[in-house]
Amino acid sequence: MSGGSAVEKAGAGGSDPAGPPRLSVGDIVVLAVLASARFYVEVNSRLLLIPAAGHDDGYFMRMASHIAAGQWLGPYDQYTLMKGPGYPVFVALATLFGGPISIGHALFHLLAILVGAIAVLRLTRSKAVFFGTFLLLLLIPSGFDTGVHRVIRDQIYWGQTLIIFACTALVLFAPPDGWSARLGLGLAGGATLAWALVTREEGVWFFPGLAALLLAGIVWSGISWKTARHLLPGLAGAACGFSALLLALLTANFVTYGAFVTVDFQDRAFKDVIGALSSIEDGGPVRQVPVTVTAMEKAAAVSPALARLAADLQPGGPLAKWYEASCTSLPHTCGQLAGGWFVWAFRDAAANAGVFSSPRAARETFSRMAREIKAACASGALTCRPTLNAHIPHMSLAQWLDVPGRMLQALTTSAIATGDSYEMATTRPEPNEALFNLYWSILNYPRTYGPASDRRETLGWIRLPEGEAWPSLTLRDPHGASIRASIQRVASPDLAQATGDEGAANNRFRADYVCPGTCTLEATFADGTQLLLPLGLGGALERAEGGRTLHVDATVAALHPAGLWNRHANTAGKTIQALFRIIPFVFLPLVTLAALAFVWTAVQLARERRLDPVWLCAGSAWVMIGTRLAIVAIVDVSSFPAINPQYTLPATYMLGLAIPLSLSAGWSSWKRSSWKRRNQRPDAPRMEEAPSG
Repeated sequence: MSGGSAVEKAGAGGSDPAGPPRLSVGDIVVLAVLASARFYVEVNSRLLLIPAAGHDDGYFMRMASHIAAGQWLGPYDQYTLMKGPGYPVFVALATLFGGPISIGHALFHLLAILVGAIAVLRLTRSKAVFFGTFLLLLLIPSGFDTGVHRVIRDQIYWGQTLIIFACTALVLFAPPDGWSARLGLGLAGGATLAWALVTREEGVWFFPGLAALLLAGIVWSGISWKTARHLLPGLAGAACGFSALLLALLTANFVTYGAFVTVDFQDRAFKDVIGALSSIEDGGPVRQVPVTVTAMEKAAAVSPALARLAADLQPGGPLAKWYEASCTSLPHTCGQLAGGWFVWAFRDAAANAGVFSSPRAARETFSRMAREIKAACASGALTCRPTLNAHIPHMSLAQWLDVPGRMLQALTTSAIATGDSYEMATTRPEPNEALFNLYWSILNYPRTYGPASDRRETLGWIRLPEGEAWPSLTLRDPHGASIRASIQRVASPDLAQATGDEGAANNRFRADYVCPGTCTLEATFADGTQLLLPLGLGGALERAEGGRTLHVDATVAALHPAGLWNRHANTAGKTIQALFRIIPFVFLPLVTLAALAFVWTAVQLARERRLDPVWLCAGSAWVMIGTRLAIVAIVDVSSFPAINPQYTLPATYMLGLAIPLSLSAGWSSWKRSSWKRRNQRPDAPRMEEAPSG
């Protein structure tokens, strides 16, 4: 097979003597301007904080606070090892220097985008493609979707994906000069892969694309000592970086908790019991429900260890919130627990039964449950079926046939980000303002939505007969019950001057309180007389009697500082909304054109009996995209609604690499074809070699 592009002619994994195009000072200035614009928008856009989400946002913030305090992941319970520490470690480090978490997010995103674009530059040897890639990745707005722009691990997962792919492609197809540089590049890629695997649990989707990339690199380079000499430092570095980081995290968990695991969801004992429960047939399977209520009752009847949990797992029991969540999202599962909620309910029931007293106790109990259920299956006491994966409920043939359609739907979600859920509001409902304030401070006060609550502020004044004592002020809710309020007496020299009464120089007041509706201000005087005023949001109110006056200037909603209008946040928000409106009209045609270019190039390369490294990298990117969409589609069909930007985001940003690589490979192939057609004309001058890509 013949070579065509500059990378191709480097041979056997070596570096092209000419090297990639060097960036001029002007190029760097342009990059800096573009990056600064993206940084400004991201840092000033409002980050959604949901501290009450104990299994997501609240969990990551809590773990990060433990890490920052030097406590690793904190005291052990059912939450400690339920998710990997990859994102909490990032949050703890990003806030270590006093800046808001949004700065850490923005810098990491820019790093990932730059690494991806540099990989494209070295592979294609084209500044135009490099700048196009950089700009495309900068402008993808999906990361600002309200479902993603939160304090959750998906904030960094797409960036990790870009870095992993870019480093692997560079190691195999365009390694830098020098043994140490190749080793460092491999270390970075391997460590990032390990980091990604402890950020989200479904990291298996990385491996088909990386395997395709590795195989393509070996096939293109050929098997020789020269190939090994060029590739070995990078591959050895990747293996060392991956192993070192993973071993460090495993050791930290073992030393702290006695558990040599990164996530106990992947612990064999837990997977065994979930798989055993999912295997039980009860004669009436419910789509997307791994373990029906009837199946759980049958399992509890043969497993004394499981029987301790069964009562809590009944509909209407202490864990009814999980049934409600399942029913709200998937109405056909009402009265059951769909896959996306069953595992959490099961863990909560185990915690209520004291199973999570220690990792060892949990492992032993789950192992006992699995053994008892499997023994009942083997004896015929239970009718059981094989399971494909412990965390994927049994799927019917119809569900499997539905997967390709869901993949297409997921691809559409990746390519068309509507931004319907992006909000320009400044406040959002927040049930626990104290918890919000705690985590907002831990995250160093990023721009966010302030808690929308019933907090009120009332300003007013009281006029008293000369020499009379200041009255007692009380606020009562609509039912007449006293409510907690901060009431301060404030200086009022204006009243003293207006009335000529020096005793009125301290007769203003300010009340801060939370009122669900219309509350009442009650002023009780020394002789027992009371003056009452109903307080709704609005202007002046007054009640006078017996020479006494109770006056309210105004009652206003007291905004949380986070919810105040901000010019920079407003500008960032409008920019994001504009991107959501514009980019789909650009991105979807590019995805379509890139896919067609990739297929056309494949046909041309087959005819020419040649390989193109840019096309090989593009193909590996498409494999990663397809694998991610397949995982999302299977989860969507089997467990819970998963086709949304939160889960498709890695595929969206990988499209940002697949597009320029596919188009570049197609352009190179078209130029070669055009050269051949011209060169085959009788009157055409003969040339020794086709033009490079």
